[in-house]
Amino acid sequence: MRGMRKRLWLAAATILVLVGILASGLLGVSRANFERIHDGMTLEEVVELLGQSRFAVSTDAGWNGYWHDGPDTLNVYFDADWKVNGKKFTAGKTWERIKYQFSKRLPASWQ
Repeated sequence: MRGMRKRLWLAAATILVLVGILASGLLGVSRANFERIHDGMTLEEVVELLGQSRFAVSTDAGWNGYWHDGPDTLNVYFDADWKVNGKKFTAGKTWERIKYQFSKRLPASWQ
């Protein structure tokens, strides 16, 4: 009985650690922040939500801002006045996201 209780606590602790790692990705590039972006938002509002863009590419219709966090990527399309007129979110696989979150916390010599 004692061994069963120990395994149960270990399983619960493992689940909490994994949930914490996945939840730490809620700032910046995430599905939740993707849903908060809407047409008409200004560049400043998007940067406040996601942080500074990795780069922006000029297009015929305006600008394409690109954000990424590990395997997750978010493209936000802006018109010539820097107002949002489209967006696209590509989520990495769950295992890729867990691996990425762990790698951010490991010392460089362990990677």
